[in-house]
Amino acid sequence: MAGFVDIVDALGGIDMYVPKTVPSPGNPRNAKHQVPSAILKGQQHMDGTLALAYARTRSGDNDYNRMGRQRCVLAAISDAATPLALATGIPALLKAFGDGVHTDIPRKELGDFAKIVHNYADTNGTAAVRTLHLAPPLVKPSRWDPAEVRSLVSAVLTPQPPPEFTGELPVLADSCTT
Repeated sequence: MAGFVDIVDALGGIDMYVPKTVPSPGNPRNAKHQVPSAILKGQQHMDGTLALAYARTRSGDNDYNRMGRQRCVLAAISDAATPLALATGIPALLKAFGDGVHTDIPRKELGDFAKIVHNYADTNGTAAVRTLHLAPPLVKPSRWDPAEVRSLVSAVLTPQPPPEFTGELPVLADSCTT
């Protein structure tokens, strides 16, 4: 988890909306500072220690809410990885990734991998990613309907309507912004 903290810190922290106050889980091991007793509702700027505490807390709600918080933290990290943040944080990012990330991608395939990353960025990157959180309140794990789940997945995979579309789309996943 230290690598996670270092990556968020190397990006200059993350900005995200916290939809409700959650109790802090206490300090993560080797925390860089004390974590407050609660992470308050509202727009927050979090360093790596606070982001890890927010993503990992199990107090005050349930595992499904924790999974949603983790998705939102990952989205905020992606948003924070601006060209300027990446350029100014290169030494710290290289150290954080070098200590915490390993791959078995052969060197000869890194060029192809770079093309995939470039294409991903050219097609709107994370802004184009749609998610579906197949958990409460959307789906009850004890009584889920396979036909309903197939319908939800199909709706996510269906291309978005054009901007002039004025109808209502179903809310398929909890939002990280409100």
